Amino acid sequence: MKRGVIFLALLLASCCTVKPPTRPVAYLFPTVTTMGDVQNYLKARPCTSEQIARVIDIVDEQRCFRTAGLLDADIAILARGLSTRGYAELDARRTRCPYRWAAFACLPQGSLMVRLPLGTLSKEDAKGFLESEDYKTRYLQTHYPAICNSGAKVRWKRNTEYHGDKPTDDNVSFTWEMLVQFHPEQWNSN
Repeated sequence: MKRGVIFLALLLASCCTVKPPTRPVAYLFPTVTTMGDVQNYLKARPCTSEQIARVIDIVDEQRCFRTAGLLDADIAILARGLSTRGYAELDARRTRCPYRWAAFACLPQGSLMVRLPLGTLSKEDAKGFLESEDYKTRYLQTHYPAICNSGAKVRWKRNTEYHGDKPTDDNVSFTWEMLVQFHPEQWNSN
């Protein structure tokens, strides 16, 4: 009888559901890039939580990650990932943060690359991004002045997403990623 009660209690205790956190969470393994890129192209660099926090403050000028609940422990995980593997990422898909994620990668020459998806752009911004490099520069200066002032190099990457079997004008959307590259002296100084 006692065994049956204990078994029932263990069974009921193991059936609880776990809700994933609704704050940005740091991961050491890639979900937005391939493991081959991490193993073949990236190089671990020693870094501190303070250095990574400074980079986050530059690329996330509106403090969206902090407002969404980014913890210092997650910044320490990012620093550990960069120090041991050369890669770490921040998953904010379950938050109200405008960025779904951020990927941090140490490049072989010592630079730190941060990839940020811009999310959905207005029709005017999307058209401007397709037509003009000057428009991208003005967008960066308007929305991300801290990146402009940091001296980091910025590149843009367009991703195409198909929603259906065959691509048509109605089911194709474009998203943009901002790739911010910090030279070693910009991010690795104490």
